[in-house]
Amino acid sequence: MDSRRPVEDWAIDFDHFDPQWTSNPYPVWDDLRSRCPVATSQRFEDSAYFPTRYDDVRAICRALLDAKLGQRYRRVRHSAR
Repeated sequence: MDSRRPVEDWAIDFDHFDPQWTSNPYPVWDDLRSRCPVATSQRFEDSAYFPTRYDDVRAICRALLDAKLGQRYRRVRHSAR
């Protein structure tokens, strides 16, 4: 028996283990994309954030990559001195 409580509002209580999500996530994604750029949840230990739109996911990935490349560049530049 599953002891998880059902999701009432996907934008603020996202749960990828919810039966509604596991049976068919597409209506949930459609709803979130139309009203919420980033869903969140306190159900998980450190909270969780779920970007729902392609452009937002792409921007996050670019920012993380730029930060990683920037750190690498600073390390290489610093060690060359």
